[in-house]
Amino acid sequence: QMVCCGTSQELKDAHGCGYILTLVLDKPSPAVAARVTTFAKGFFGEADPSGPYGKQLQLALPDREKAQRQFANFFDALDAQKAALGVEEYAVGVAGLEEVFLRTGCRHDTMVSEPPARARASTGDGRPVSTGGDDLELATSAL
Repeated sequence: QMVCCGTSQELKDAHGCGYILTLVLDKPSPAVAARVTTFAKGFFGEADPSGPYGKQLQLALPDREKAQRQFANFFDALDAQKAALGVEEYAVGVAGLEEVFLRTGCRHDTMVSEPPARARASTGDGRPVSTGGDDLELATSAL
């Protein structure tokens, strides 16, 4: 089933993928991850956490325009409070198509309670032939 179609930038814009903030935590724990996530949400509004995985915590910042306006203030405040927050280092990057596909696939999975039944046709001698599937397809087009 086709879930989305468009250029890479159209897909990123349509499915809320902006930036990925990656933070390396000094002593990772759910409490430290929650504290850092709350800190980031104070600047960006939305900051969807992933992890921590090992010492790394990733926060998805889907609102690109708001993130761009807040980066300078956020990084100044983060640099001033790195030790108190338990952050060793950080990096930010533009979300890639992988994040678009993961977000879109997760949204699709939660919208569909059961996959559609495969359509069946007969070959004429009673043997069924599959004519469709429930595989997730994501497409992009290049300009």
